[in-house]
Amino acid sequence: MGRKEKIFIGICLALLFGGLLYFWTVAHPLYIYDTDDWTYITQTRMPFPSLKEWNPSKVLPETLMPMITRFGVWALSLSSLDLISTIAISHGFFLTTCVFIYLLLFTRRFCIKYKASKYVFGWILLIITLAHFSVYIGTENEIRHMFYAINLTCVYNYTIPGLFNAGLILVFLINGNKIFLSDSHIKTGVVILLIYLAVFSNLFQSVILPAYIFSILTQNSILAKCKQRILKKNDLILWISIIFIWLVSLAFEFLGSRSSSIRGDIHLMDSIKAYFRNYTGTDRSYWVICVCIILCAAILWINDIYRRSRKSKEVLLSLIDTDLYIYVCSFFIVSLFLVLLCSIAGASYLNRASVFFSIYFFVMLIVMDCLGYLYTHFRAIEMLMPLSAYFLVILTVFSNVRYRSCNILSYEEQKVKAVDECILKQVTDGVRDGNKDVIVKVPVTTTGSEDNFPIAITYGGDRIEKSLKRLGIISDDISIHLEADDGINQQFGLH
Repeated sequence: MGRKEKIFIGICLALLFGGLLYFWTVAHPLYIYDTDDWTYITQTRMPFPSLKEWNPSKVLPETLMPMITRFGVWALSLSSLDLISTIAISHGFFLTTCVFIYLLLFTRRFCIKYKASKYVFGWILLIITLAHFSVYIGTENEIRHMFYAINLTCVYNYTIPGLFNAGLILVFLINGNKIFLSDSHIKTGVVILLIYLAVFSNLFQSVILPAYIFSILTQNSILAKCKQRILKKNDLILWISIIFIWLVSLAFEFLGSRSSSIRGDIHLMDSIKAYFRNYTGTDRSYWVICVCIILCAAILWINDIYRRSRKSKEVLLSLIDTDLYIYVCSFFIVSLFLVLLCSIAGASYLNRASVFFSIYFFVMLIVMDCLGYLYTHFRAIEMLMPLSAYFLVILTVFSNVRYRSCNILSYEEQKVKAVDECILKQVTDGVRDGNKDVIVKVPVTTTGSEDNFPIAITYGGDRIEKSLKRLGIISDDISIHLEADDGINQQFGLH
């Protein structure tokens, strides 16, 4: 790589990381708001699945979220930032890092497979990034993106697990589907750790990795019958082991308290309708472009394959012996699993962008693989990349589009921070006045919830109290109780 190319790549990566960091720390900071956020910013669990936990196998989110909080508070303790800003910046920086690595891996996979130049790398990186932020454009007043979650807790429950699983698949693709990436035991150990965390994360996202592996195994099984085995015995054992571990996580969740609380009637039709709303409820022009790319690649592929052979068996084997087969197979497995899971857990889960990401990831792989196939035949496609990037930049960055805030009620970020500061001020003022039982007034819910959720007055005081004690803000003899007061709503303009 020449010096100019290195400078170009460096500028691209710096702009991407800086842009993402600005988005999640300045434009849309991840402020804590509801009771779940106050709970899980400090509440941790044992780092292995346990039936004693409400979510037995949700190891990744429930250990990582408090870890990032405490590390961030420690790292920024010497700064002049307040506690709420410190927590928001810590989690914003971590989410930025995860998304950055995911997008970098996605782009690197494309450029390695299709031998794209370093300048093409920059344009593809920009296009892939903005594609994730343009799916819902034109469908909502405050639009979502593919990394959106309804609150900070759900960022760790859904978005982060999705990025871990998708990132691992991209790493395997880059390295020829090898789990042991090198002779380094440390690197292999890191991969094993990431696999463990990806599997024991959240069923909505953890299915991404086993679906991909199952697709590889079916491909290998078909090709093996034609004496075209592509996996060694040791590799097969490793892949099967990961699926087995995921099935163990599935069993833990099925036997857990959370599963027992929602088990009841199965609403399969509602789940199917919710699944298809993910396509009809997003920007139609986005899907038209995706379908056009797929159709053009399919026509070109059929033409190429029939030039070499007209035997149907050879044509079929040629199709199966591709990454595209794995992506399509994985797409259908994940779709089926999520439809079945949401028919039990609730069809509304399928309407979440962070859940739809599990499906969208494989759609993106399919589209980018088709685009790459076209690119290998028509290098002149490079001429369209700047124009495509320009359109996406205007649509996502410089238009009047406003992205939705990361809190359940979609309040403006500054209002959320003001409520957090108001809660902390009431606590610190009460402690300073010598009160052991501190009454804290919070906004009245607009959701109609009996316990005032998302800031639940029945148990919210205890959750806030424990987190502030763990962070060293108040002493162990202080008790906090919440009262819903409409005056707080009027003070901060919450409707």
